[in-house]
Amino acid sequence: MKFTEQRKLICEEKIVHLNRMWNCCKIASEQRQLFMTSIKDKYSNKALVQYDNEINNLEKFYESRKPVLQLRVCLGNLWQMK
Repeated sequence: MKFTEQRKLICEEKIVHLNRMWNCCKIASEQRQLFMTSIKDKYSNKALVQYDNEINNLEKFYESRKPVLQLRVCLGNLWQMK
C-alpha cells in the first residue's frame, strides 16, 4: 500500500471515530460542518492533527459529562418505547 493511500485510510478512520464522538456528545450538525469545512485538505498531515485534537477534546468533554449524556440516551430509549 502506498503512503498516500495509507494516510487516506487513516484519515477516514479518524473521521469515523470523530463522527462517533460527535454522536455520543450530541454535537449539533452545524458545529460538525463548521469543523469539517475548516479543513482544506482532509487527507493531509495537518488534518490528521486536527482530527486527533478534536477527538481528544470530545473524549474529555464526554468523560466530564458522562452521567448526563448516558441519562439522555436512556431517556431517548424510553421515549422510543412509548
